[in-house]
Amino acid sequence: MNSLTRGIPLNHDTLLAILSHLAMGDILSMRQVCRTLRDLTYERSVWTWHYAEMVRDRQLPCPTMDHTLSQDYMESAVRRDKLIEFAWRRANPKMESLHFVRLSASDHNWIGDIQRGLMVPGGKYFLIFSFDKAYTLSLEEPSRSPVSFISAQDVNLEGLDIETGNWNTGRPDDGSLTLYVAIVSADGAINAQTYAFWSANFQVSTPTQTYHGQFTLRESQRNVRTRNELFMFSTANAEHVVVFDWRALLQGGSFRYYAIRIQDQSLMSWTNDLRDFCLLPNGCILAIFSHGLNSLGLFASPEFQTAYHLNQPLPVECATPLWQYHHPVDIHICQPYRVWPLPLCHPHTNTNESSALVYGILTRCCYRVDAESEGPKIVGHQTLPAGSRFLPGRTRAITVATLDGDDGLHIGCLSYAPKTELEASSPPSYGTFNISKADVPGWELEGRPQLDLSTSQVYFNEESGRMCFLLMEPFPDGREACVLVLDFV
Repeated sequence: MNSLTRGIPLNHDTLLAILSHLAMGDILSMRQVCRTLRDLTYERSVWTWHYAEMVRDRQLPCPTMDHTLSQDYMESAVRRDKLIEFAWRRANPKMESLHFVRLSASDHNWIGDIQRGLMVPGGKYFLIFSFDKAYTLSLEEPSRSPVSFISAQDVNLEGLDIETGNWNTGRPDDGSLTLYVAIVSADGAINAQTYAFWSANFQVSTPTQTYHGQFTLRESQRNVRTRNELFMFSTANAEHVVVFDWRALLQGGSFRYYAIRIQDQSLMSWTNDLRDFCLLPNGCILAIFSHGLNSLGLFASPEFQTAYHLNQPLPVECATPLWQYHHPVDIHICQPYRVWPLPLCHPHTNTNESSALVYGILTRCCYRVDAESEGPKIVGHQTLPAGSRFLPGRTRAITVATLDGDDGLHIGCLSYAPKTELEASSPPSYGTFNISKADVPGWELEGRPQLDLSTSQVYFNEESGRMCFLLMEPFPDGREACVLVLDFV
């Protein structure tokens, strides 16, 4: 050691342990102290702890911790994560990073069929879903045109004439992406929907996809979603929730399956609509009902049964909820509308039970529900701008509202569930910024897209610090669309 560290009565391993628990800024400052400390800050073990904390706290689709991850990779990932975290908290991005990508293709017919988009894990690509296809748009190479990625027409539907295709996505815990499309027959006499599944990899230089197969469900389904290998939906009469292992089903043979009856409509004096539900990490089902005072209900999940086909009889007996919660209107007018599960290791969750994020309308708000065994705990209530849209991510959300008197958007960035209790007067705990077409370099040039930013679809990817705005013509058979890209870092 040199003269600056010779007098420190600490061995090499102790110094490494101390450095690994310093804040990132302090570690970088240590590089300026002396050569010995500088060399220590480049050792892999110093950054291993910070990298593991980042993976846990951000719930990001990062590679698994193993010996193949280098010090340089982990340090770069942690430093970028800190920059992104600062950018989201600051919520005043540099508008010179805003640019637009005009969608073009040799066949423009599909542009008028665009349904929606999606920021893929990592934020390097943007998926565009049309009537029967999915296209990839590189956000790293704005000059490139969208590339056809998946086509529902390639699926063997045994001559079924497609009337419409509704694309959905799921994100397993390993960070990959599942894409599936619900295909409805043009023959109105066929009361069934066919679901075709793909998995996609966007961590390679050229995105790849794998087709897994398809299955058909009779009648219609509501609240369809996936979670890892599980496919779930509620029945059209809002009485049952069905959950099964779609991967095992498509592989053939037996698969896990259960159905639960959560209400009996024949016993209701009014329609008791199941507005939304989610499957919590502990296996329980948290449901939102839209009757009366708008209630939450928690149901224990039955044990999975072994099934060999989807034509299973639905249970007749209703399940008894573990608890039900009615929102007290004298405290806050909040009509729960959507619900999403939060991981057990979410940084704002300090409970052994499961938590969910709830978005409410009327008075726009969001809050966390800790689904504890003795009842729900409502925490982290945040009031949102009137008329705003709510876009949840893994650890934070975006709110989007239209600017008054201008073609633009008022955007807020918030973290989930700070440690505050439910209060009607709780102030917003997030930063905001405005964006309009006047902020977009080159928008006023000749040939600019004649599209409205205020009605655009908004997407964000928190691990890359990037937002996208999908602008389309507001009428069928449109021939113009573009994607605005805003980088926070």
